[in-house]
Amino acid sequence: MREVQMQALRAAREAALAGRTSREVGREKDLAALRWVYRWGWSSPAVVDLVASPGRRGVCARLRKRGLLVAHPTPGGGGLKGVPAEVVLLSEDGVAEVEAELPESAILPYPPSDGRAVPWHQIRHDTLVQLWTARKLAADTIIAYNTPRELMGRPSGNGVKQPDAVWRLADDGLAVAVELELTAKKDRELHQAALAIITAVHPGSDTKAKGPYDAVAILSHSQALLDRYRRLLTPGATITKYERGRDRHYKAAGAVKCPDWIRERVLFEKVTLW
Repeated sequence: MREVQMQALRAAREAALAGRTSREVGREKDLAALRWVYRWGWSSPAVVDLVASPGRRGVCARLRKRGLLVAHPTPGGGGLKGVPAEVVLLSEDGVAEVEAELPESAILPYPPSDGRAVPWHQIRHDTLVQLWTARKLAADTIIAYNTPRELMGRPSGNGVKQPDAVWRLADDGLAVAVELELTAKKDRELHQAALAIITAVHPGSDTKAKGPYDAVAILSHSQALLDRYRRLLTPGATITKYERGRDRHYKAAGAVKCPDWIRERVLFEKVTLW
């Protein structure tokens, strides 16, 4: 079934391009790149090119020459694997170009193009979230996504962490909250994260509301990090609950057993850093 749906998606793209001039195709690629940067707030040149024209480069450079994108060098020069040498934001003209094509409901406040709004302290993490979202789209694994900018202001519910992104799967349309983990959490943080994941995907009952997502995808370059999550998010595993006392310190406050239904609602995927 999934292969049939993927073929249908490819056929729809080919049909959409049929009969278009090279100028029209080029404009669609430019708009795809600009919309991507608009929705995320910023991006890297390599990711922009992957989104606009998989397998080819040059779209981002062309948009910079046209004054629609503004580049800022990354502190440290991108020497760490997974960190881009520079990022791009929309200029005022770039914002106007995108918003001219959007319905009013899809318009978001766009940050200044001076780079102050870029989360430099987690640039590697956020760039990789974008990269893997773009790769999933290119592979037709997902058909839609939501960015942190789009999720901002939409409460996920009590005890639910705002995800790094949300993917809509191509094969069944499920909404999957994405969590990219690059560093090991301490025991308390790991147990709290596991409880937040269970709350996020809870199927609903008489005593507990349904979670906002159908599943959670935990991505990491480290098999060890994935295994730590997997051990806690296994039916029957013991997860410690913590509460903050009057002294502002966290203390263990009981435990819960991981439910049986979790096995169908958490996905683990090892990814590369680029």
